[in-house]
Amino acid sequence: MPGQLVLLFVWLTEIKNRINRNKHMNMNSNHQTQSTVKVVVDKQAWVMWGFGLIVLASGLWRYFGAEGGTNGLWFGVVMGGVAMASGGLFRIGMATAAGVLAWVSIALVGGWFGYEALIKKGITVAEPRQLIVIAVTILASLAMILLSRKSKLA
Repeated sequence: MPGQLVLLFVWLTEIKNRINRNKHMNMNSNHQTQSTVKVVVDKQAWVMWGFGLIVLASGLWRYFGAEGGTNGLWFGVVMGGVAMASGGLFRIGMATAAGVLAWVSIALVGGWFGYEALIKKGITVAEPRQLIVIAVTILASLAMILLSRKSKLA
């Protein structure tokens, strides 16, 4: 009988140790998942800050490079500001609101410049500024798609 109690005690101790090990492993993997998501969100913030700065620079280029470029300046300031605000929201952890703002700014900028450069004027007459912003919009949208997929996989 005492031998059986010792075996029972050893067996229960082993089960307790396995449970603790599994908890510790889950905590480590959960921490790793959280840090992976934080890195992805930080990258999304940097993508949107860069996109916003390029859109803002495009508005300034339009203002100083063409007569009557006031509308281009305001479009650049507002859409660049929205993109940079979404980067700030990503940074403080409001990923859903940041994602909505990011996609709104990407859609409006890409839609407007795509319409203006490719449909209204034609690609042969389009300004280099417009083509640069279209390329940056495509790159930013691809980066946001890939980063959002990565955060869902983590």
